[in-house]
Amino acid sequence: MRQRRVCHLLFVLLLLISSTSRSASSDQEQASLAGLSALRIVVEAPDDDQDKLALGESALLKEVEARVLAAGIRILGEPAWRATPGRPALKVDVAITGRRKESRVFLVEIELEQDVRLDRDPGKTGPAPTWSAAPRFGLLAPSAGAAPILQAVRDGLDEFVTAWRRANPKR
Repeated sequence: MRQRRVCHLLFVLLLLISSTSRSASSDQEQASLAGLSALRIVVEAPDDDQDKLALGESALLKEVEARVLAAGIRILGEPAWRATPGRPALKVDVAITGRRKESRVFLVEIELEQDVRLDRDPGKTGPAPTWSAAPRFGLLAPSAGAAPILQAVRDGLDEFVTAWRRANPKR
């Protein structure tokens, strides 16, 4: 009983934190999406599927690919991505805490990572997040399947597509 109360309290706290985070992309984030026509997708699912959620990397990858392609953004394989200026990668990370027999908290984070150059040393470049969706938290009931997590992923992807379309209005 106490664990359930702590889990619910944590969930409420996380909701409050996420609701106070920025709701729209900053101007810099928005600008980083301009001219983006293709990207690589990187998905990180929960480590193991002991929960029988059918939420492996391949299921998440299919969901992400479908949304990205429907928006008109090409998906790059590894060789093409390495040759693309900026090496843009859309990263989707799903984490779940707790044990299957208890209510658990999940977190979905989505960000676009691209190579950036340091102003103070233009010879130094490296990957950095240039756009990110608001983090999505949720409470997963013991009997719940993957639906709440997949919906959070869809919502984050919709946020990305909306921002991308604003930055690329003629596409």
